[in-house]
Amino acid sequence: MQNLGFDLEPKKPKVLDIPTNSIWFGEKVNIDDIKVVAYTLIRAGIQIQAIEYFKQPSGSKASLIQVGASRFVVNDPIFTVEMIRALTPEKIRGRSRTYGEQ
Repeated sequence: MQNLGFDLEPKKPKVLDIPTNSIWFGEKVNIDDIKVVAYTLIRAGIQIQAIEYFKQPSGSKASLIQVGASRFVVNDPIFTVEMIRALTPEKIRGRSRTYGEQ
């Protein structure tokens, strides 16, 4: 991710019993940046099941992207490249339900 121009800030995971499956982001993050992160994770073999806004997508999280795991989506379909390509902020708003919580 650093090679793509993203600053990384590793944190201790809150969910340890399931693999990474989610991406959350703030309101100032460009949809194309979200897609790049999602494509990169998929290429690394990570199965993404949620791409959603933070519960509070403004303020200190407005420009952040968080990658992690959510128990809420373990039974959801896995995103394909085609699904990511078709993402829009409106589609994501209608889908957000985990809000960066595990």
